[in-house]
Amino acid sequence: MLTPNQIYDYLRYYISTNEKSSIVRSFKDGSKNPLNLFFHQDNSNSPYVSKDIDRILKYDGFIDMYDQEPIDFVEIRNQYRNDGDNHLDNLYPELEKLSDLDFFLFLSASMCSPIICHSEKNSYEIETLKKHNFIDVHYWIHGLISRFWYSEFRLLLKNEKRNPKRFGIYAREFNGTRSYRLKLLKELSKISENVYYRYPLNDYFNFFSVWKENQEDISANSSAYINWIDHERFDIHLVAETLFDTSKTHLTEKVFKPIVMYQPFIILGGPGSLKYLKDYGFKTFDSCWDESYDLETDSIKRFNKIVDVINSINELDDFNYRQLIAKTRSITEYNRNLFYSEEFNMNLMNELMEGLDKALKIQEESFTKNPGGNLFSLMDKMYKTKDDINPNHKKIIKDICNKLKEDNPEVLSQLKLKYSKLINE
Repeated sequence: MLTPNQIYDYLRYYISTNEKSSIVRSFKDGSKNPLNLFFHQDNSNSPYVSKDIDRILKYDGFIDMYDQEPIDFVEIRNQYRNDGDNHLDNLYPELEKLSDLDFFLFLSASMCSPIICHSEKNSYEIETLKKHNFIDVHYWIHGLISRFWYSEFRLLLKNEKRNPKRFGIYAREFNGTRSYRLKLLKELSKISENVYYRYPLNDYFNFFSVWKENQEDISANSSAYINWIDHERFDIHLVAETLFDTSKTHLTEKVFKPIVMYQPFIILGGPGSLKYLKDYGFKTFDSCWDESYDLETDSIKRFNKIVDVINSINELDDFNYRQLIAKTRSITEYNRNLFYSEEFNMNLMNELMEGLDKALKIQEESFTKNPGGNLFSLMDKMYKTKDDINPNHKKIIKDICNKLKEDNPEVLSQLKLKYSKLINE
């Protein structure tokens, strides 16, 4: 069972021992500022990575871990603008003129096609990056790190006593992509007598006073923590994911809470969320209630379908409701056993390592097949003539050409033909 940092350190070790020059870059200490990714280098133990900082940023290939959060070009640009001392502006004032997409491309631009490791499917952002020579590796990091976060609950047994509430939900934030949760809580407040909601201490408290007795101080770390007593407070877990009003599928550690807590679940996430789980071997509850909401791509219709399912369960009389919950037990047991199994762990690791091995081969080939990589194509777009090239970029171009002259003269020749206006003879 690995922590996020251990996963990234393992990848760095793997890259080094396989004599690759690629640089694994990850966000440090939960930061979302792309500058943190840009400058967070921890590859000093690899003899195959350049030590010249000007060249390390542009000559060696990147493996960027945008895996824990969904990729959003606008949000990443905003993080750069609003978080910390963005001294790249002093080096490259042209950054402010770039579009949000081009800014993202700049962060990973090098002579080799960048590899981007992520945990989303049906993603416009990933498809866009692939069109700009990014090599994508999908793996489910939330599965790996959830096994670590929730490892302490592995030997705990379910209390079979009857729970007082039919539904339970956790929701701490309501901004941005999570704004749909307010609409959900408004619907749930109509049946609040059957809903357990542990309420955060924030400005929304008065609005949802129907749950006043459940008020609690909830921090940003709460998603990585389970209050075990909650499995005795409600039966059906309503998983309020980070993304809902979207076409992409992106499931986090939230979906594993009900699995660990022996609970059936209804997922409020992007379309295909249940299918995503099934692809990893988990079972869902289509034999117990209508799960056609998972196929609905229109977020308003999907939301209404989910509310209909919740209301239909809430309207069951006590006998039929107890029969329904009894029907879910074999599925919850199966899912929990699978989550803690070595089979699941190996499937997750194999997905990552097999995808990475294929990507590394493509990355190596890209050095000669796409001379100049994203770096030169982006600079070609940034500078209309060779006279207005930023001095910092001029130095990088000169260093790269000098190295190519020694190591890869054929690539240098192709580069001069393709980007003659960037290269001074």
